[in-house]
Amino acid sequence: MIRIIIIDDHGLFRDGLSSLIAKNGDLSITGEAGNAVDALTLMAGDGWDLALLDVRLPDMSGLEVLRRVRASGCLRPVLVVTQIQDFHLARRLLQSGANGFIDKTCLGDELLRAIRLVSQGGLYLTDELRDRLATNTGQPEVKEHPHDRLSAQEYTILIRIARGMTVSRIADDLRVSPSTVTTYRRRIKDKLGIQGSTADLVRYAMEHALLM
Repeated sequence: MIRIIIIDDHGLFRDGLSSLIAKNGDLSITGEAGNAVDALTLMAGDGWDLALLDVRLPDMSGLEVLRRVRASGCLRPVLVVTQIQDFHLARRLLQSGANGFIDKTCLGDELLRAIRLVSQGGLYLTDELRDRLATNTGQPEVKEHPHDRLSAQEYTILIRIARGMTVSRIADDLRVSPSTVTTYRRRIKDKLGIQGSTADLVRYAMEHALLM
């Protein structure tokens, strides 16, 4: 039995997934979350074997959730299910530890195949994404964004700054000192080539759709 948790902020979509999965005797839903905070609590437990994770969540991105889960040492498979068609985002998710990437518009049979493949240790990619990865791997013409050079911690802090969080709030959440966050902010601006204020960091994140 593959125990599955669903992380998506749309209740109707979660209901649809639950209904689909309930028709298969080898699969079961053991938990649901509609936001990142609940997702992280759910994923910290042992009652699941595979997570279906949306990228767009109300309180933080699915990418940040994935990064934090992997940073905690959890290696259980995570299949990203999203409507966002972005090659660079997909690549970043895979680099951050996702075990598959599938479009929400896929047919139920395809999703079930992806679930079973990923649960067995496989990597599931759509044909289009697989072709793009194969074509672009190691090629210099693949465009690298400045934020691709950020460390996991730097990226996390950038997203929190872009969401309007204060230095003290970020420090509390990440359990570091405010001065450490300030240092990270300076490094982030250097790597992004930003000379201006914090507002420029927010603008950068918005222009590159990092707040999804």
